[in-house]
This record gives sequence, C-alpha cells and structure tokens, in this order.
Amino acid sequence: KDYKLKKPNVFYYGMFRIISLLAGKLVFNLKIKQNAIKNKKGPFVVIANHESFIDFINLCCCNRNRMHFVVSNSFYQSMSINPILKKCGVIPKQQFQTAMEDLKKMKAVIDNNMPLVIYPAGLMSEDGIATKIPKGTGKLLKWFNCDVYVAKTKGSYFTNPKWGRSGFRKGQITLDIYKLYEKGELADYDESNIQKTIEELLDYNCYEYQETDKIVYKKHNDIKGLENVLYKCLKCNEEFNRGAII
Repeated sequence: KDYKLKKPNVFYYGMFRIISLLAGKLVFNLKIKQNAIKNKKGPFVVIANHESFIDFINLCCCNRNRMHFVVSNSFYQSMSINPILKKCGVIPKQQFQTAMEDLKKMKAVIDNNMPLVIYPAGLMSEDGIATKIPKGTGKLLKWFNCDVYVAKTKGSYFTNPKWGRSGFRKGQITLDIYKLYEKGELADYDESNIQKTIEELLDYNCYEYQETDKIVYKKHNDIKGLENVLYKCLKCNEEFNRGAII
C-alpha cells in the first residue's frame, strides 16, 4: 500500500505509441483480428503469449490509454534506452521468481485504476514453441480482482526469430485481443481452473500455425544466424563442430 506509482509519462509514452503504430503498419504488417481494449480504461490486466521481443511494441498501439508493461529485468537492463522505458511506465521483474517488491508494483497499477500488461511465460520462445506458464499465475490474477483480457499473437516469432541476426523478416503478425474474465467472475473460479485456462489459451506452436496460414516471410539470407541453433551436422553427424559443412 505504501508503493507510490509513477504513471507513464504522457510525452514519452505518446511517442512510443506512435512508433508502435508506424512499426505495426510499415514494418511488421500487423493485422488486428479483434481489439477489446481499444478504448478501455483501467483497471484491467492483459495476459499475452510471448513469441518475440517485438510483442510489446505491437501491443502498445492497441489501447488509446497508457498501459504499464511488465518485462524481464535482464531485458530491461540490457536496453540502452531503459531510462526512457522507465518513463513509459515499464515494470522490470526478475524472471522465474516473484519478489514482494514486484507484486507491490503490479498491484499498485491496478489499485490506481491503470491497465497492466504481463507476459506470464516470462521468456521469449527459443524455438517457436510456447514455454511453460509459471504456477501461481492463476492465483495472481485472482488477487488482482479486475477484468482480464487475453492478447494472442501469431507470426512475431518468424518475423524476428531468436536465432536471427539479419533483421526483421516482413510477413504478417496477427493480434487477437478479447475478454477472458469479468472482475466479479474471478471469485467464482478455483485458482487451479484459472491456471489451466491460462496455460491452454497462451499455448502456441508457430510451426503448426504456419502449416495452416502459409505466410511468406521475406528477407535476403533467410537462414543467416541459424548456425546459432543448429549444432549437429547432418552430413558428418558431429555435434558442436562449427567447421563442419552441412
């Protein structure tokens, strides 16, 4: 209760939102299937799947009101623009653990009638397949006691694969945002049921999506950087031999 929330700076957040709009349209070919938070004011929580670091860039433009994004502390510390991110209301959090200080910050957002965006997996996908949702996420949402929305992203992994070193691959990113729970509903659900629902909704397999969608992701030198993932030569069957020719 004693945590004093600093709301996102109007100027810096506004500039970031403009960048989000332009990048979504000109760089990422963002398609919004539905947007249930377009004019929504807080308090509410958005839970989102996490394919790539560009996920939060695309999501920023989806609400005309300022939102607080929870990001991993390692990502936050590695960014040279973290002073600006701080002014934009970004909340850095230690991965795979929840400290009381982090909980205070997140709860303060809700208590001050502001929107909060979290990526429960807390980890970008290495291989295009969803990572596990930490236990206790259902309990956290129940504790927040506010409206809960889901933001499901498709295509951001292939746009910016973790192994990639040659820039963005323009194809198509789809974003679907819809309401999952009303504030009053959470009290009626068991924490384990909420957890199971979250795990199912935020699960993804980019390769299964691509089998159906067949989106072309254009970039010269398409496989540049793939050697950072492939460690076994298909020809000589040697592992970790960078001198091998595939």
